[in-house]
Amino acid sequence: MPLTTKQKRFAKNIASGMTAADAARAAGYAKENENSLCVGAARLLRHPEIQREAFALREARLTGPLARKALACLESVLDDQTAPPAARVQAARFVLEAAGHGIENKRLLARSGDDGEKPLHQLSLQALEALARAAEIQVREARGTIIEAEEVSPRPPL
Repeated sequence: MPLTTKQKRFAKNIASGMTAADAARAAGYAKENENSLCVGAARLLRHPEIQREAFALREARLTGPLARKALACLESVLDDQTAPPAARVQAARFVLEAAGHGIENKRLLARSGDDGEKPLHQLSLQALEALARAAEIQVREARGTIIEAEEVSPRPPL
C-alpha cells in the first residue's frame, strides 16, 4: 500500500535528521498531548514502508551534490603536500570508508529490511549482542590496517 502524504512528509523529516516527535508534528500529525504524539511517532517509525522511504531519502541526500563536494575537498587535502599529516591521514580514512573499504555501518545503523533481515528494533537481545560482537571484530580488524595520525611525525614548516 502506498504511503500517504503525511507519511511521506514524516519520512522526509526523519531523513533530514529530525526527532520522531518533531518529524510527526511537522508532518501534520496533531495529538492532544506530547505523550500520544511520541507514541504515534514511534509507531510510524516501525512502519516498513516509512523506513524504506526514509532510508532512500537519506541515501539520496548523502550521495548528492554535497557528497561530491565533500569528496572533492577530501581529495584536495590528500593531494596537498603542505597539509598536516594528521589531516591527510584523516582524509584518507574518510575516502576509504566512502569507497566501501571501511566498516559497513550503513548496514548496521540503517538497515532497510530489503535483504530479508529484520530491522534492528525487531531483533532479540541475543541477536543484537551478536551483531555488536561482529561489529566490534570489524572495528578491531579495520584499526589494525590504518595508520593512526598520532604516529606520523609532523613536517617542519616551509
